[in-house]
Amino acid sequence: MKAFRVVEHGDAAAFLDRATEWLLRDEAAHNLLLGIAGRLRDGHNPYDDPISLITVEEGDEVVGCAWRTPPFNLGLTAMPPAALPALVEAVGRLHPALPGILGPPEVVREAARLWAAPRSLTGRDDMALRIYALTDVTPPASPPPGRFRPAAPGDVHPLSVEELTARGVRLEAECAEHLHAISLLQPVGDIAQHHRARFDVLVIHVVRPD
Repeated sequence: MKAFRVVEHGDAAAFLDRATEWLLRDEAAHNLLLGIAGRLRDGHNPYDDPISLITVEEGDEVVGCAWRTPPFNLGLTAMPPAALPALVEAVGRLHPALPGILGPPEVVREAARLWAAPRSLTGRDDMALRIYALTDVTPPASPPPGRFRPAAPGDVHPLSVEELTARGVRLEAECAEHLHAISLLQPVGDIAQHHRARFDVLVIHVVRPD
């Protein structure tokens, strides 16, 4: 049986030093975690304590990651299913209660089962999301005059929640402080009825049974 190590990192810089190379192998799937950890490393911390940034390791290799930024859900990346019992046990010591779990469907379902069963809880599917990655750019047949140049700091014009709302962008309350998540995770809306098995991210809320 393979042995997995669950390593909690003391700060975001240490976590990124260990995990970035692995996370960048699938940047589209991991951009939320990269963004959260990067903001924490740079001193932006709107979360409650305790914050957890975790790597799951087999031998000398990172094989998965987990994070918790209270009051939000536990987040999981893809990882070997056999690593989940050790991870769930470690998370339970750090966070005795969880509102839910976010991540790839097969990982989330098994983690929710491991978490809920000994606590007399049950899991309820809450949201299904899809991640998009830009892989190809088709230039226009008649490009406008001018030239490409790298963006500079003066080109960036951050918008407040109020400005976004005025432009017709709908924000859920939980997302208002984490606008990077809005552009990275796109709800599929009515498509859910036809392509539920293909969702890349699943959120399960852990609740007491009725």
